[in-house]
Amino acid sequence: MSPLSRERLASLWPVGLVLSAALLGWTVGLLVPVTPSAAPPATPTAATPDEIIVTDQPQPPLSTPVLLPTTAPQLYCFFRLEQVPAGTSLQAQWSLGGRPLGALDLTGLQLDRERFLAGHFTLRPPAGMPQFPPGIYQLTLRSGAEVLIETSFVLAVGAEQILSQKAPPAGEVRVVNLGLFGSLGPQGQPLQPAAVFPPTAKIYAVFVYLNGVPGARLEMRWYANGEEMQQARQPVEMQGGARQGYAWLQASGAGLPEGAYQVQVLLQGNEQPLATVDFTIKAGTVLPPPVPQTPPVVPTAPRR
Repeated sequence: MSPLSRERLASLWPVGLVLSAALLGWTVGLLVPVTPSAAPPATPTAATPDEIIVTDQPQPPLSTPVLLPTTAPQLYCFFRLEQVPAGTSLQAQWSLGGRPLGALDLTGLQLDRERFLAGHFTLRPPAGMPQFPPGIYQLTLRSGAEVLIETSFVLAVGAEQILSQKAPPAGEVRVVNLGLFGSLGPQGQPLQPAAVFPPTAKIYAVFVYLNGVPGARLEMRWYANGEEMQQARQPVEMQGGARQGYAWLQASGAGLPEGAYQVQVLLQGNEQPLATVDFTIKAGTVLPPPVPQTPPVVPTAPRR
């Protein structure tokens, strides 16, 4: 397909093209220093009903930490699905920045002695990698074709220093990873990771920035067949520390023309991208379904 002219792009993006400013929330939250209390911390309890927690500690915390270190030799996944009978077959898959990493080895899976499905297993760095790469991970538990539950978590270089509000060794702003998704969950967690989208899809570009400078801005740029869509350029104001941000893109009417696309995250005033990801628009593409809010009951006989 030949590069799109500015006149053609203008006709495609009158009002229907909407690009949101970055939203802060989901896993990374606000990292505000808290004055320690004189009272000893409460002992962490097990995962609450219908929950999945990822941590670098062998005991389950109350929730997934806002950031996990890339240097952890292994991670632990604790899950509790009270609507799924014990004995239900279980598989796990994960992805990084929307790029599938394949199925997880559940050889070491340990199940709790409950009438429902609950237990934990370990995650080790992807095959061939000495440690976990930084970025936004998505973890899905399935039983055959049924999605039971899904979560997202973030691994970052110098996570402990970031969370303690100490300056990391490298003070420059960094984008940990950039992924494309078809929707967001109620807490802002990215769902429906994909690299190919239908023309009318709402495409979310989700990323995490580190060493954020309050008041400074990142900039999202979208390209169609190598030509920037000027109407889609959007500044993203940063806060301090580590945060998640996202922007989204959607065209009205017939949607986006088929072809090769790209999105970049840059530090405003700097032409060197901090992160880049390619994607494709193709008619007839069907995105994977978003994870249901309540895990479905799988008709499997309870374990004796």
